[in-house]
Amino acid sequence: MAQYEHYEVWVLGIGKWTRKSSWRDFEVAWAVASAHAGPVRIIRAMYENGTEVERKIVGELRVAP
Repeated sequence: MAQYEHYEVWVLGIGKWTRKSSWRDFEVAWAVASAHAGPVRIIRAMYENGTEVERKIVGELRVAP
């Protein structure tokens, strides 16, 4: 079975979360998320044979008011 994972960077727009990018390396995803000015989530997506089997929020950055 082919298994892999990647990390997605999601940003909060006007009341809606949208995916900005995805990376195989967590450090790259963290650097991209850290550079964003608004609320950001990093989500770890796991795949088996091309099908998503798990999705989990592994980091969330919020801008202090």
